[in-house]
Amino acid sequence: MASCSVYYLLDPRVGRPNPQAGDAVYVGVANDPTVRWRAHCYDALNRRAITPKANWIRSLYAGAASPLLPIRCVVEGKAEAKRIEMALIARLRENGCRIKNATAGGDGMDAPTPELRAKLSAAHLWHIVTEATRAKIGAANRG
Repeated sequence: MASCSVYYLLDPRVGRPNPQAGDAVYVGVANDPTVRWRAHCYDALNRRAITPKANWIRSLYAGAASPLLPIRCVVEGKAEAKRIEMALIARLRENGCRIKNATAGGDGMDAPTPELRAKLSAAHLWHIVTEATRAKIGAANRG
């Protein structure tokens, strides 16, 4: 069983390794947190993501900073890491932290926030799929 890290992304201007009330924080799980940190930053800066996390990372870079990556814990197995991630997100929300996770944690879209649901809905509002596209999708799904 592979080990997984549960990590935070924190604002370096706050100057502390553990989030407190009012702090902006993102909680994540990764096999290699450094690689995942790079992916978070790349996606925010180059892919024009519209998530709270991406907007926050862009605001840090605009101020000549990048998120800190303190490792909260390393555990055996992804299931245990996801359980800890969900518990941390819930606890930090209760403690007044400004959570940048779009969901309750665990694997993405299990429980998106109302804000994220509205953004996703608006992004797809005028998306029209033509009959030709539907035929191509159907053919690809049938093999």
